[in-house]
Amino acid sequence: MDTPIWWGIWIGPQQQHQPGVTLQGCAMTYPLSDFCQTNPVVTMRDITLRNITSTGALLPAGVILCNETNPCKNFVFEDVNMRSTLWDTLGIGYINHFSEGQAIRSFPDPRFKPAGYYDDPKNRVLEKSYDLSTLFSAEFMMETLTSAVFGVNIPAEQAKLAAA
Repeated sequence: MDTPIWWGIWIGPQQQHQPGVTLQGCAMTYPLSDFCQTNPVVTMRDITLRNITSTGALLPAGVILCNETNPCKNFVFEDVNMRSTLWDTLGIGYINHFSEGQAIRSFPDPRFKPAGYYDDPKNRVLEKSYDLSTLFSAEFMMETLTSAVFGVNIPAEQAKLAAA
């Protein structure tokens, strides 16, 4: 893929709304809009992506959204390289919730959990360290870009003022 304008990889709920259905899928503006609801009755497992290359994406590498009570299992990304100067610089790759698997010679790291991780119900919580509202904020992007380009760390408050 050369300069995809939307998500290069999307594994998860559909991006449309179905009439008469309680779960509404995902808005096309995800993750800037509400969280995408996943359906626990949809099982996704044993998915392998191999030999995929993307450069110059307008959005981060991809989305992998699975359900906390029915997590995705046995995913393999082998030689899956999703490159974007902006997102690589910001250190933002995949939005990944509740999936287990392995990445082999792939960039960025899809952050799969090891096999059996979600068998323990106490592990079925979203990681607070991956807060999308923070990652896509102007403050975060300004602070990260300034650090990457100029080697200067500016406090979040100054980044907030500079982004305004």
